[in-house]
Amino acid sequence: VLRSTGAWGWYRQQLIKLRVAELSSTEFFVTFDADVILCKPMSGNDLVRGGKALLQKETRSYHPDWWAGSARVLGLPLDPEAEGMSVTPAVLSRSICKRLFTHLKDRFGEDWPTALLRRTSWAWTEYTLYFLIAQHYGMLNSFHFTSVNGIDARRWV
Repeated sequence: VLRSTGAWGWYRQQLIKLRVAELSSTEFFVTFDADVILCKPMSGNDLVRGGKALLQKETRSYHPDWWAGSARVLGLPLDPEAEGMSVTPAVLSRSICKRLFTHLKDRFGEDWPTALLRRTSWAWTEYTLYFLIAQHYGMLNSFHFTSVNGIDARRWV
């Protein structure tokens, strides 16, 4: 699929990150881009607490085209003023990713990588797709937290 569509490297790496959900034996997995460097030791307990994973929120106004493109791919309404999630590093849920894959297959009648690669002109991203699906199906708060005792979770890690 990747070669036949001529997809950009940017879309390829997004598919690879999402594909981890099909290979992972754990509920949560961490994604990094090549420009991310860990500056201190990190453990699973830093990222997952009480069965929920850290999620860094970010306003959708930073990348409105990504949010609009992902909403179009998913066939969902979009509130551009609502909160979204930031990019890497990110902790993703295998269950949310699998729900995304099912949604794409049901919507387009083809496997999820093909469905996404056929729509690269719509400017989607893996994280905006992930967040919108989690929000649409009411899964976000079941699998993620954003603060610890009222403190922004990114500062806490």
